[in-house]
Amino acid sequence: MPEEFVPVAKAGLEGCIVECPLHFAQFDVRTGKLVDGPISADVPVYEVRVEGDTVLVKW
Repeated sequence: MPEEFVPVAKAGLEGCIVECPLHFAQFDVRTGKLVDGPISADVPVYEVRVEGDTVLVKW
């Protein structure tokens, strides 16, 4: 599992694929599964909801 914490705003998103700005690993945001990159593990997925200008994350 990736060790660093990076603000989500710094990650690239194309379709359902998010790219880590540190290692350039790519993950599917729906499943957390690794798509490509130097990381050898999937990442956790959290339920999110948008209310107005606020993004709420359940964890």
